[in-house]
Amino acid sequence: MNGLPTRIKVCSVVLIIFAAALLFDCSSLVGFGDKTWQGSDSPPATKTRLLNDEQQKYVLAAYENAVKEIQTRLDQESHLFVLNFTIVGAILAFLFRTPQKGDPARLLVSARNVCFVWGAVVTSAIIDTRIQFHQSMMSILGLWIKEQVEPIMAGTGIIQWETYLRQQDSLMSANIYPLLRLDTNLLTFILFSGIVYVSLESIRHRAAGGGAPLVDIEATICRYSFWGSVASLFVFFLVSIHFHPRQSVWIAFYFCEFLAGCAVAWIIWRPEAREQQ
Repeated sequence: MNGLPTRIKVCSVVLIIFAAALLFDCSSLVGFGDKTWQGSDSPPATKTRLLNDEQQKYVLAAYENAVKEIQTRLDQESHLFVLNFTIVGAILAFLFRTPQKGDPARLLVSARNVCFVWGAVVTSAIIDTRIQFHQSMMSILGLWIKEQVEPIMAGTGIIQWETYLRQQDSLMSANIYPLLRLDTNLLTFILFSGIVYVSLESIRHRAAGGGAPLVDIEATICRYSFWGSVASLFVFFLVSIHFHPRQSVWIAFYFCEFLAGCAVAWIIWRPEAREQQ
């Protein structure tokens, strides 16, 4: 992007930073979010008490259903990750393949191609929202087992598995645990950054005199890249809601980040920016 104005370069970096702020739970790294799976708004733990046979059967049946639900969501999360990995890998291979005739702008020469690559970003982000939803549900179910079931079923002196996982495992309770969760949406972030780079590189190459008519190609790339950026940032905002779903202040903060990202995208892709290149 050496041939682009400095303002466009800076704004593209800022746009990518806004995308990262929406996709990654950076608040946990500075102590404002959950550092473990334990949560902060769970109901009070059930006091240990004796149950009759009918109550024990009911609790065991509910416990088995919760475990099956966790197993099902784990399987679905694995399938979604494979799907996301396949989509991102295919699009990146398409974007960074060896260009024909030394013309990198041939990758984005039509509205169909531009919509295709930005649609892949939105699709990848939607998959991330489903993965986040499954992770949230598994965390809630595990917390229910720990707080409501295991205290009742305890009595053998053996630490139950959810209690052990949440309280005894040094990895889950470590201060660096939020760092291990940053890879959840990493594929989508890489894809978004790559498409922003290739889009601007295509415009720069056209402005340098290589390829099809400048006005038509630039207008297509800029118009659809702007709306693709807005759609992607909106889905990123939906992903960020999972970080603090019950705190309206954080939701409002993430929404402001979304609006700021849209403003930066407009600065990058607006017609005046094209005319100055």
